Amino acid sequence: MSRSTAALTRNPLGVPGLRLDWPCGSLAPLAAAALALAQLLAVAPAFAQGRALEDSSFDCLVDAPARVKLSAAVPGLIEAIHVERGDRVKKGQLLVELESNVERAQLAIARSRARNDQPVKAAQARVKFTAQAADRIIRLKQTNPGAVTALQFDEVTSQADIAAFNLREAELNLEAAALDVERALAVLDQKRVVSPIDGIVVERTMEAGEYRNEQSSILTLAQIDPLQVEVFIPVAYYGATPPGRHAEVTFDAPLASRHQATVTVADQILDTGSGTFAVRLTLPNPDLAIPAGLRCRLRFQKD
Repeated sequence: MSRSTAALTRNPLGVPGLRLDWPCGSLAPLAAAALALAQLLAVAPAFAQGRALEDSSFDCLVDAPARVKLSAAVPGLIEAIHVERGDRVKKGQLLVELESNVERAQLAIARSRARNDQPVKAAQARVKFTAQAADRIIRLKQTNPGAVTALQFDEVTSQADIAAFNLREAELNLEAAALDVERALAVLDQKRVVSPIDGIVVERTMEAGEYRNEQSSILTLAQIDPLQVEVFIPVAYYGATPPGRHAEVTFDAPLASRHQATVTVADQILDTGSGTFAVRLTLPNPDLAIPAGLRCRLRFQKD
């Protein structure tokens, strides 16, 4: 058999069952590549099924699970920004304040009205007085019916009823004043920006003295504790990565460290183009020693 028709057998990828035969000639490399790809796609699932999941390692990426662009609820002039880029922040921490002199004055007025219980006390005194007068008229009418006219009796009892209604109105007004305090606090809170997460400041786009409009953001935060790890697994291992399974994440230099992560999500929609599915893991980072955006290697541990 001549060299032009001789067959060469190769297995450059080292995959069991992959046989690559092609004739030598000018089109041999192209034909070899096409045939190799077809055979690899055919035997890859069986190859993966023949190996345990924990015997393989996969490329992965560590990223922040949340990135938040912060802005105030209303437009206004920025009075103060209390953090800089790179600062760590806690959930609920005050980060930005807009100019709020009018809102603070309205809050002070509302609190003053809410503390003023004098109308209630006056109405209570009026109720007590009219109730005593009505009681005397009733006793006098019982002992001496002719000494009290019907008009006098109706007038005194009506005044007692009106005094009770006035007391209730004063109490409702005091309750409304307390609600005005809550409303004033809500309006003032719209001029403040607090952190919704524990994280770090990754971007500061405005400065004190600038006017914030409806489209502009002031700060960008990133949550890096815990971190999330994204990895793509061959479909042959579908079902082998349930939530709760542990994996070891390895970083190269400069960290050169290993950490344990836990599966939280295994996608139920497969990528037919690559023959993989995505798995997301949670990686604790309490001391914030691991930065987001690192590439890593991941190996699942035995259950």
